Amino acid sequence: MRRRVKAVEHFAVFLLASLVNRLVACLSPRMARRLGAALGRLGFALARGERRAVLRHLEWAFGGTMSEDERLELARRVFINAGITAAEWPFLTAGRAAALLEKVTVEGEEHLREAQAKGRGLLFLTAHYGDWELLTPMMVRHVKDREVGVVARDLSNPWLNEVTVRTRRGHGARVFPRGGTGRDYIRFLREGNGLAVLGDIDTSKGGGIFVDFFGRPAWTQSGIARLAYLGRAAILPAFIKRDPDDPARHVVTVEPALPEPEGVTADEYVALMTQAFTKAIEKAVRERPDQWMWMHRRWRRQPQPGGAGEEPARGRDEKQARQGVSA
Repeated sequence: MRRRVKAVEHFAVFLLASLVNRLVACLSPRMARRLGAALGRLGFALARGERRAVLRHLEWAFGGTMSEDERLELARRVFINAGITAAEWPFLTAGRAAALLEKVTVEGEEHLREAQAKGRGLLFLTAHYGDWELLTPMMVRHVKDREVGVVARDLSNPWLNEVTVRTRRGHGARVFPRGGTGRDYIRFLREGNGLAVLGDIDTSKGGGIFVDFFGRPAWTQSGIARLAYLGRAAILPAFIKRDPDDPARHVVTVEPALPEPEGVTADEYVALMTQAFTKAIEKAVRERPDQWMWMHRRWRRQPQPGGAGEEPARGRDEKQARQGVSA
C-alpha cells in the first residue's frame, strides 16, 4: 500500500513539474531568468533554514576575511543564481537548449586538445557551480572524435529521472548511473573518451577520504581519483560560470590536466589526486563564490580526535572500484 501511495506521489510531482517546465519554456530565456531571479530572492527571504546554512558555510569558508554584511549579500546572490539556473533547466528538457548554448563560450580549449593528443581518456572534473547542466553539451561539441559521458545520480522519482536521463542523452552524452558498474566507466575512459563528474559533494555512497577544503576537513569521493588511475585518464578541471554583467552569457573554463604524482602506490595516488581536484574546486569557488551551491552540507562529517568515529575510507582496492564508482 505504501509503495502505491509513493508511486502516486511521484507521478503527481512529475505532472506538476512537467506543467511548470512547459510554462517556463514558453517564455523567452530573458523572461525565464527574471522569473528565476525573483524566485531566488523569494527563497532567500523565506527559506530560513537554507539561508542559515549558506551563511554558516560562508562564515566557515571565509571567516574574518568577509564581513557579516558581505556574507549576507553573497548569500542573496547565491540564491538568485540558483533560481536563474533552475529557470534555465526547462529549456533543456523542451528542446530549446540552443537558445542557451549559443551564448556559452569556451576558454582553455588548448588544454583539452593537449590532453586528447596523448590518446588518454579525459575526466572532466566539475562541481555544482554556475549552470553545470550546460557543461556536458558544450563538452560534447568540443571533444573531437570521441564520446562524452556523464556520471549522474538516479533521482528517487523515476518519472523525473527518465526526463533527466533523456535530456542528457538528447544532447549527445552517454549517461552512467552513479554507483553503477565501475568496469563500464573504466572501459569508456581507456577508449579515450571524456567523462564528466561532480566532485564537490559529501556522499554516503562509495569510497571517500577526508581532504582539506577551505581549511576544513571535508569527506570527499575518492572514487573519482581511483577511476582516473584505473582508466588511465587525465583529470581536467572544467567549470562553467555566469557572466556577472549579463546572466544570459556563460563561460566554460577548461584548465590544464592536474599533475600526476609518480612513484607512489595506488592508494597514495588516490589520496594526492583527491586533494588536488578538491583544491581545483576551491580555487574556482573562491573566484566566484556566488556560483557555488553553498546550501550543500559539505562539512557535515568531521574526523574525530584520535580517529574515533571517523568515516572509514571505503572502496580502496581495485575490486571495489570495479564493482562501483561513486563519482
